[in-house]
Order: sequence, then C-alpha cells, then structure tokens
Amino acid sequence: MRSLLFSIFLILILGLCYSTLSFSACEQGPPDTINCGTSDPNPDPDGVQFNIPNDLIVNVTAGGAIDTALQPGLDLDAIQVGTGNNIILLQNAFVRGQDAGIMSGNDNPTHVTINNSTLIGVTDVAIRLGLGKNKITIIDSTVHTTDDNIIQLFDNEEVIELINSELRVLDPDSGLNDILSARGGNDTVSIENSLLVATSSINSPQGLNMDDGNDTVILKNRVVMQTNTPNGLINGLIDCGENFQEEDFDTIIFAMNVPSNQLSEITAEIESKNPSADSIIINGLFYEWVDCEELVPELVAGSAIPTLSQWGLIATAGLLGTIGFIVIRRRKFITNN
Repeated sequence: MRSLLFSIFLILILGLCYSTLSFSACEQGPPDTINCGTSDPNPDPDGVQFNIPNDLIVNVTAGGAIDTALQPGLDLDAIQVGTGNNIILLQNAFVRGQDAGIMSGNDNPTHVTINNSTLIGVTDVAIRLGLGKNKITIIDSTVHTTDDNIIQLFDNEEVIELINSELRVLDPDSGLNDILSARGGNDTVSIENSLLVATSSINSPQGLNMDDGNDTVILKNRVVMQTNTPNGLINGLIDCGENFQEEDFDTIIFAMNVPSNQLSEITAEIESKNPSADSIIINGLFYEWVDCEELVPELVAGSAIPTLSQWGLIATAGLLGTIGFIVIRRRKFITNN
C-alpha cells in the first residue's frame, strides 16, 4: 500500500515538473488576453504565436521576457498576432525574436506601445505591421535588429512616435536597411531625443523611407540620424519617396527648441531650402532629405537642447562639481575637528 501511494505521489510530482517545463510563461488570461510575466520559464522561449483572426491584447509586464532566439532552429517571431484589432504592450520588458520581434497580420489596426523596454529582431525586422491604421509608440526604449529594417509598415495610415529611444541596425554588412520603411499610406512620424542608426552595405545614406502617400515627419529636440556604412558612420537621410501619385504631398516639420536670438535666422534658413533635395544644420545636428514637397518651421524660442557632445560636457561638469563639493565638505570637517 505504501509503495502504491509513493508511486502515485511520484507520478504527481513528475507531472507537475513536466507541466512547469512545458507550458509557456505567456499565459492566456481573460478572453483574448495573453500576459507574459515573471513566471518560469523567464525568458519564455516560445513567445506568443497566435496567427489566427482575433482581437488580441498581449501584455509583457515588468520583468517579463520573451526570447525565441533560445530556439534558433525554429525561426520563431517573439510575438506574432493575426488579423484583428490587436494591442501589444511592453513595459519594463525584454523581447527578442529569432525571426521578427513583433509581427501582425494584414487587416485591421495594431497598436504597439514599448516603454522602458528592449525589443530585438535577430534575422528579420524588429516590428512589421500589416494593413490597418497602426500606431507605434516607443518611449525610453531600445529597438534593434541585425538583418533588416527596424520598422516595416504597409499601405495605410500609420502614426509612429519615438521619444528618448535608440533604434539601430546592428550589422553594418546586412544590406540596405532603413530605420523605418513605410510602404504607402498617409503616415506621421514624430521623433524627439532619439538616436536612429540605419545600415548600408554601400556608402549610401539610409534612414526614414516614407515611400508614397501624404507623409509628415516631425523633428523635435535632439534627433540624431546616422547610417553605418563600410566606411564608418555618415549622416542619415529622410527619403519622402518619389511621387507615384499626383496627390502625394510630403512634409517635414522642424519643431525643435532654438535659441531666441537665432529664431528668425533659422526660420528663414528653413524657408530658403529646397524641399526636393537639401540639408540643414540646427543646434549642431545635421538633417538631410529628398523628394519632399514642403518644409515647415515650427521652432520654439528658448534654450537649445544640448547636442550629444554637449551632454558629455554637462555630465563631466556635474561630476567635477560633485567631487569638488565632497572635497570642500571633507576639508571643513577635518578643520573643525
């Protein structure tokens, strides 16, 4: 009898261990919701594979991780959702796909919010969204790929907002890869305090490829655009796209802070530039574009946001000031004692 009870107990324990190892940490919660948290396994090696028509919410919460690169032979996306009104939220999370990072189906909108997180696509894009009025918001995050565009969108109206983030193609020999490839539609891209590094296997600038449609690019404070080429880093390019249709009208809005005493001068310089192909330096940062129709100055008078090199000087000055304060306090303490 004891041996029978022991056997049953052992089977239950083994079954529990098997369940723990087999089931993904990304679990279906309320209807049409998948939550990826810190439960084992973390990182989840299977990711979210839900390629059927549905309205789905995917939450990767604080401390949660997905890493399908742990199974390289399967070429799994980290998060794949089907057609439907999908919402994908990454909050304080790490998500890496052996293939793409985030992939959605061809119909209906997908809203992606990445906040204080890392998203990586290893052999494909970091984010590819299908048809639909998609929206992507990336805040305080890092988004990388090693062999494709960072963000690839298809023919519809998209809204992309980048704030305090880094988007970078890591492999300089991986071909001609843009930060953003927007294939048609009326798209709006707003960028602030962000570093964008594309890649090119030839010495040709890449960056934002807006393609056809009525597109708007809004450049706010401290937008650094570069292209990694075999000859090193060069300045990136905003390609508004050739006009495949007569109604195509592409706009770049310059909305950064500039010193008050330079506001009129910089405004006049923007207005004098050729929208179809030209460049400008504002606050020490270089911007170049082709095939656009309109340049709009919406500059804000005030102190200019420091450039990358100026941030380094400010940090150094702050560090030296802190050290000096500590030294003075220590001398006063020794003198008083």
